[in-house]
Amino acid sequence: MISKVKDKTVYQSLVDTSTKLFELLTKNLDVNSAYIAKKVGNKMTVINSYNKVEFIIPDDIAVDYQESNCKLVLENNEPAK
Repeated sequence: MISKVKDKTVYQSLVDTSTKLFELLTKNLDVNSAYIAKKVGNKMTVINSYNKVEFIIPDDIAVDYQESNCKLVLENNEPAK
């Protein structure tokens, strides 16, 4: 289940800084999207996202942890290639 989060102002300095970082990451890693998410209980909430070309990850959504990409990354024991 996906829900919309209403207040982003609490994280404004993180949003400002991460947007600059995401621009560099997406360019240097040649990827479209980057984001920061926070896990609280059984929800992953996207604090900030950056989509270079194709809009994939919206800001301010909450997703059940079991359905999130974060779960796949956090529980994957294989080293990055």
